[in-house]
Amino acid sequence: MFRNTFRPDDDDELEEDEDDIEEEELRHEMSLGRRIRGAFFQPRLLLLASILLTTFLMLPGIRQLASTLKHRREYVVTMDDIRITQPPAYVPADFVSRVYFRAQLPAELPLLDDSTLLKVADAFIADPWVADIRRVKKDYPSFIQLDIVYRHPAAMVRIGDGLYPVDEKGVLLPSRDFTRDEALQFPIISNVRSVPSGADGTEWGDPAVTGAARLAWVFYNGDQPGEPKWKRFELAEIRVPRRRSADETIDDMVFELVTRGGSRIVWGRAPGIAHPAELSVDQKIARLESYIASYGSFEDRNGAYELDIRHWREISRRAIATRPFDTDRY
Repeated sequence: MFRNTFRPDDDDELEEDEDDIEEEELRHEMSLGRRIRGAFFQPRLLLLASILLTTFLMLPGIRQLASTLKHRREYVVTMDDIRITQPPAYVPADFVSRVYFRAQLPAELPLLDDSTLLKVADAFIADPWVADIRRVKKDYPSFIQLDIVYRHPAAMVRIGDGLYPVDEKGVLLPSRDFTRDEALQFPIISNVRSVPSGADGTEWGDPAVTGAARLAWVFYNGDQPGEPKWKRFELAEIRVPRRRSADETIDDMVFELVTRGGSRIVWGRAPGIAHPAELSVDQKIARLESYIASYGSFEDRNGAYELDIRHWREISRRAIATRPFDTDRY
């Protein structure tokens, strides 16, 4: 016979087990809630949230303040507030105003506007006297500083009665910035049969002019101390060779120096052209120095000479008024 062994106390135990489970679940939920609150309510997160909220609420006011500051004098730049690297003497005195008005910059520029520096830099780099701008910065009280690399006139290209200044790379410079007397102080490049291919600030476009400009810079480098070699050797012009064909390059062009007394010095290739049969620039200059030390001048009582300094061991010399085969060696 089946006997019921279930005791009344078992119900109480079951209820106690269920209560324990509920309490455990409740403690787990409370612990999870504390962890969640702890994760979201850390001091740093609360500080960041308050900053973001404050910024969002103040943004309209900040924008309005920035707009107001743009028009205050200490945050406005005028032409008088442009500071540049000290220009060389040959750069015109009205250089800044000329750049400013050519670029049509406004009378007042907002210093807080990010585009202001770019506008000013673009205006100056477009001027033919400016080779490069190394740095542009703004500071307070309001001014803009530009670190400018200027172009240097190396020679004047003679075309008819006109003299056109170029730098050592053959870049055309403004003729209007030189008087006739000032232009004649520079080396003259002659026998040029081309005209500039572009406006001021662009290369002439003729390799003969480029080579002659390099040669002129050897003798009339404004950065060298003392009297320029051009004047010490009493040179008058650099004569470029006639181009034999349209595709002839600078590599094979032979340039001549002409003295004030009418002597011609066959220089050879332009500086910077490497050739195994060509003496260096320093070697050629040394030969000219030695000749002057020995003879005192490139001319004598017999007149002018043609001197060829390209030979490795000697200078050949012939009187220009004599036959080509009447030569001697120095």
